[in-house]
Amino acid sequence: MELSPFSYKNRTSPLHALSPGVKLVFLLAISSAVFILGFAALIPGIPLILALAAIAGVGIAELLRGSRMLFISALLVLALRSLNVSAPYFSAEGFIEGLRFALSLLFCFASASLFFSVSSLSGILASLSRAELFIRSFFSRLFRVKETKPAYPFLSLAISLMLGFIPRFFSLWNQMETAYTARGGRGGIEKLKRLIPPGTEAMLDAAAETEKALEARGF
Repeated sequence: MELSPFSYKNRTSPLHALSPGVKLVFLLAISSAVFILGFAALIPGIPLILALAAIAGVGIAELLRGSRMLFISALLVLALRSLNVSAPYFSAEGFIEGLRFALSLLFCFASASLFFSVSSLSGILASLSRAELFIRSFFSRLFRVKETKPAYPFLSLAISLMLGFIPRFFSLWNQMETAYTARGGRGGIEKLKRLIPPGTEAMLDAAAETEKALEARGF
């Protein structure tokens, strides 16, 4: 059975063994860098992500699985930025800027896909919980604040639940798309018209469940 985009691949690799917290910090850093520095970060970043994916046993097709709509949007942005209202009708500067933005979008998608491919949600929660408890303990000792009750990693739980929304969305969409295709549904705009309404409703239900889970834990 084909795994849905952003799903965890249970494999043995140095990247899988690395702490999820470290991988999350790296993801945030490299994603921010490509939008701030542009090609200066993209040029070394693309081969770096491909090399890390190879180490983790994740192919390029797996990294970009589920990015079709994002790819179309990136091409649309590139085309619009390349247009010039006055002659000549092609803007080289706009093309370069559009290409930078399009590549940055796809790069961040691939980076996030790699992160979720090598990090389980339980591992992410455990890593963030340890980091949060360590930081809280450090500041409690620094400011000599006495804990009145045992510390509970509320923030890390909230972040983990929110991060879990991403693979959950792709898993849900993959299930609906498979069911739609099995019933002889047509592709293109027709498929989007059929799948977006129930998909939106299902994700709103999932958001309500997350809210209840957070409320039950004291948020």
